[in-house]
Amino acid sequence: MQASSESDSMDEENSMPQSQDKTLNRISALLSRYGFDLNGVPIAQLIKEWSADYSVYWIRLSIIEALYQGRYKAISIEQILRLWQRRGQATYHFSYDFERLITEKLVINDLSKELTETQNFSEKSTDQQKKTDHSIPRFIPNLDSSQFYQKLRAVAYQKLTEELEFLSTK
Repeated sequence: MQASSESDSMDEENSMPQSQDKTLNRISALLSRYGFDLNGVPIAQLIKEWSADYSVYWIRLSIIEALYQGRYKAISIEQILRLWQRRGQATYHFSYDFERLITEKLVINDLSKELTETQNFSEKSTDQQKKTDHSIPRFIPNLDSSQFYQKLRAVAYQKLTEELEFLSTK
């Protein structure tokens, strides 16, 4: 009995890093796919810094939460992570369906080599970002022809015109 429990615990130890590596690769894919503003910091370096302070599972959830909130900057992910850390739990607002839509067609590359080679962080990230431009299509709303929309638009244009006239008289 002891031999099997020892081998079970060894399997769990070996599967944990593999599972964590897969999650790290998914994090990298999410950041790349959705064009987060990383402020010039390579993806691998950000992931390494975040994973030093937070669970990789929280990092992945915080990226999806940032997407759900429409916040496409690395600083937003850090803010979400800090908030969750203060609360002691991950509190996200997206549904399983949203998560599935966001993650279902990700191209996942192996990031393990990048995380271990600290000298090549900036070169690899810059090359990856140049090769894959995955920006989100620009949102173009349907024009509403209702009376409410027309009145609101007239008020907005009137206010804008008044402000421009005021600035031009200065």
